Amino acid sequence: MGSNRAYIDEELLLQIADGSETAFRDLYEFYRHKVYYVALKMLRSETDAKDALQDVFLRIWQNRTRLVEIENFSGYLNVLIRNYIYDKFRKKMNEDKYLQQLLPSGWLGENDQLFDEIKYRQLLEKVFLAAKKLPPQQRRVFELSRIEGLKHEAIATELGIAKDTVKKHLMAALRQLRSMLDPNGEW
Repeated sequence: MGSNRAYIDEELLLQIADGSETAFRDLYEFYRHKVYYVALKMLRSETDAKDALQDVFLRIWQNRTRLVEIENFSGYLNVLIRNYIYDKFRKKMNEDKYLQQLLPSGWLGENDQLFDEIKYRQLLEKVFLAAKKLPPQQRRVFELSRIEGLKHEAIATELGIAKDTVKKHLMAALRQLRSMLDPNGEW
């Protein structure tokens, strides 16, 4: 199934690179649920997830002439999704810093829901940045588990490793990420 999907993707990418809107629609229909699900899980907003879906596929269309160079479209798509989410978090963090500078000290209470959400998103950004420092296999297992929401068996199948190895990589990744953050979510 996996190699068959890769062949289908390769054919679609060739057609899209030639400007085929039909092939683009087919690719979109196959992958849109994945993009939306990952974005919704990470951004926790239907509106933001829809924006991510639109932006990711817009980038694919805009860069269609380079699609023929892609050997693993699913991996390429994961990078596009991850980069969109990183950019979204970075932008949000910059907006939050600006907002905090504008508001008078103590204007919002410590338990304000807006700032709780901001702190949560900032912590997620730190976790994403820390995940980039993990060894490649641990990082891939972490991304498949925590970003794409795959079960251990599905990860084992995709990576061609044992389910117990997936567990070990995930536990090691989580342990390393926790050690990088103190209890307040700071480095």
